[in-house]
Amino acid sequence: MARQATIIGKAEDITGEVWDVRELRPTPHGFDILLGWPRSVQRGPGGGGVRVILTPHLADYLAAHCHAPNKIDLPIGGTTIKRLRKLLGQDWTLDNEQWWHDHKAELLASTLTDFCQRHSKSLGAASQWRAVFGGKRYSHRR
Repeated sequence: MARQATIIGKAEDITGEVWDVRELRPTPHGFDILLGWPRSVQRGPGGGGVRVILTPHLADYLAAHCHAPNKIDLPIGGTTIKRLRKLLGQDWTLDNEQWWHDHKAELLASTLTDFCQRHSKSLGAASQWRAVFGGKRYSHRR
C-alpha cells in the first residue's frame, strides 16, 4: 500500500495558484514556510514531489534580502532558496551591482571607513567599486 500524505491546509502562492499544504516550518520572522503540492499537479510517480510554496510573506522576505542572500535565515536548503530567488527574478550579481550604482555618489563623497560602517560593506569591495566609478584618484582615499 502506498504512503498517504496528510493535507493540513491550503494556501495560495504569489501567482494565485492554490496548493495543498503538507508541512509547516516555523521561522523567526513571523511567518511559516509552507510545503506541499499545487492542486493542479499529479503527485507521486510521474508527478511532482513536495515543494516549498512561494507565499507572499516568503517572497517579501526574499526581496528584503536580495542584496545580502547570505543573511537569509530560513529552515530550507540553499538550492531551494536559489530556485525561489530565480522565480522572483532575483540575481545576486545584478542586484549587487545595482546596489553599488545606487550608492555611487555617497561612496565617492565619503571616506571608505565611514561608508563601510554605514552599509556593512567590506573595505575591499568599497575600494574596488570606488575605483570603478572614480578612477585611481579615488581608490586610495580612506
